[in-house]
Amino acid sequence: MKIHVCILEDEEQYSSLLKEMLRKWQDENSVVLSISLFSSGKDFLAGKETGFDLIFLDIQLGGCSGIEIARRMREQGYEGEIVFLTAYQEYVFEGYNVRALNYFLKPIRYEQLDSCMQYVTRRLSASCFICRHYGDMTRVLYKEILYFTSSNQYTEIHTAGSVYRQAEPLKRVAARLPVQFIQCHRTAVVNIDHVEKLAGTTVYLDSGETLPVSKTHLDSVRALFLKALTGMALD
Repeated sequence: MKIHVCILEDEEQYSSLLKEMLRKWQDENSVVLSISLFSSGKDFLAGKETGFDLIFLDIQLGGCSGIEIARRMREQGYEGEIVFLTAYQEYVFEGYNVRALNYFLKPIRYEQLDSCMQYVTRRLSASCFICRHYGDMTRVLYKEILYFTSSNQYTEIHTAGSVYRQAEPLKRVAARLPVQFIQCHRTAVVNIDHVEKLAGTTVYLDSGETLPVSKTHLDSVRALFLKALTGMALD
């Protein structure tokens, strides 16, 4: 599993300490961390790096407000976790308006960091499929998976840009998938959130692809698709 972490902190002593503690946590928990460092809000907002799972964000960045940066990120659709860093306890409650996960008073304690990282790891594990193939592990977000297909004793995981393989039968994989995934054929499981149309015995995906629906699964696919269209809870 790989977690993409960003540290946005303008005081080098604190960013270095946090990075050192993250590396220690990585070694103790067998989780790969990709860590990016920024020392100014302007550079961060102008950067091309995206897709952070977790951002440690200093509330006071010189002339820039960490709260304002967080607000802009949320407005632009950022759904990852934000942890504020501050030297002043009075800033703590400002984070609730931007759905901050937590705040750390500087200097950070390792016990705080460990608790935070354990939570983020559990949350990410629940929101993604861990593809295991010959000792390699790849985290694929469920929301990015279009469908699963069977290929002999392998399962192929299809996203808009990639296909992953796992040495496990589709039947076993399907048994532990979230509710938005439904068997539409003996050889295919589709993510109903990516289905744009169901016509006859064919589902049309937002990727432009189509999948067959067997008569055995047609009623259940139709019922789940209707729920998705009407905004009902999938259960």
